Amino acid sequence: MSDAAAGTEGLRRSELSSSFGELAAALQPPGAQFSPEALVRAAEHGVPHADAAGLTVWPHGAQPRTIGLKDSLAHRVDQIQYAAHEGPCLDAAVGDDLVRVDDLAVDQRWPTFSAAVVDRYGIHSMFSVRLQLEPNLRAALNFYARAAHVLTDDDLVAGAIFAAFVALSLEVQSARTEAEQMRIALQNSRQIGTATGILMARGCLTSEQAFEQLRQTSQHLNRKLRDIARDVVETGELPQVAHRPKH
Repeated sequence: MSDAAAGTEGLRRSELSSSFGELAAALQPPGAQFSPEALVRAAEHGVPHADAAGLTVWPHGAQPRTIGLKDSLAHRVDQIQYAAHEGPCLDAAVGDDLVRVDDLAVDQRWPTFSAAVVDRYGIHSMFSVRLQLEPNLRAALNFYARAAHVLTDDDLVAGAIFAAFVALSLEVQSARTEAEQMRIALQNSRQIGTATGILMARGCLTSEQAFEQLRQTSQHLNRKLRDIARDVVETGELPQVAHRPKH
């Protein structure tokens, strides 16, 4: 490539990056919660030569899954990969930063997957970008095209930019989920502590004795401990345990 051509290519990519930055600002106004699903839909339209886009999420110890509509082209293609245990999305998710294939009809890296996806859906070109996430979560943003040799370097640049946004969105979503779980756990802990204090005061019990009453009532009624504690906080008393008649 000549210096002039290289300069033009670099300028085009710089402009593309700038336009994606503006897109991100427009899509995420202050206070908005922009979901990974919405970003994947935007990526499908934002990568010029892609016919579809999908997001593979693969937590450690679990099966990979595709985020998005179950009847979408991306979901159907990904199901073939998961069943065959091979394919670009899986390779990218477990460590390859970028996996690209220009014609699945001739590429021999994933024979079972390639033959099935070409035959069933006419997909020939793909690329997958690994998302940089926490160690326990592997993921890849994937792009699919029916024509061979149609996905360009500019498509890859655009896909990589979208992948960064999707990764950030997943991290934010994970942090919100963790924060909500911690809030619920703290709320339950406070209720159990309050219920224990009420029983201690009413029965002149130690904290161990009061908690044991909560635990035994929970077992006898087959209800969660936090629910028993909530009843004590609301009524000041343990729920009544029905005694079985003796035979």
